[in-house]
Amino acid sequence: MIAIVTIGVTLLSASHLHWGVFAGIGLALVSFLYRRTHPRVIEVGHHEDGTLRDRNRFGLAAIADDMLAVRIDSPLNFLTGSLVERFIVDHCRRNKHVKRVLICAASVNDIDYSGIETLFALQAALQRDGIVLQLSAVKKQVRDVMERAGFISHLGQENFFLTDAQAIAAVRRGSP
Repeated sequence: MIAIVTIGVTLLSASHLHWGVFAGIGLALVSFLYRRTHPRVIEVGHHEDGTLRDRNRFGLAAIADDMLAVRIDSPLNFLTGSLVERFIVDHCRRNKHVKRVLICAASVNDIDYSGIETLFALQAALQRDGIVLQLSAVKKQVRDVMERAGFISHLGQENFFLTDAQAIAAVRRGSP
């Protein structure tokens, strides 16, 4: 779409080609910001091939009756943090049976201070409602930031799983 609009503006302003360039740059920036501020946050379920996939798209059951498992397909930062927190908190308020929230963080490549603050706030809000926050498959660079910020020691090492498979195995064993 951006290319089509850019070509159209360029053709319409043939004697002033810079307007086509400005239109292309402007639309590319708007598109970039829109995609960054609207990350994909989905509830996941255990697929028959062993992966965690979108529950709604594939018609999957929850990993556990008392668990909300969420995947975030973006960095966790000042642009995405509030949306992620709102998604989880709203889901937990609508579904009072949720006692655990698992954030499958394999697709989170980056986290900033705002992302850390989001996790602290999310954990506090969930804890007030008696819900445990857990994370799985956190990448090294993200884990290092969490470690330096004190989030791992705050949440507790027992609430971190190296892989999604380990988190699922812990759920099946009945671990909190």
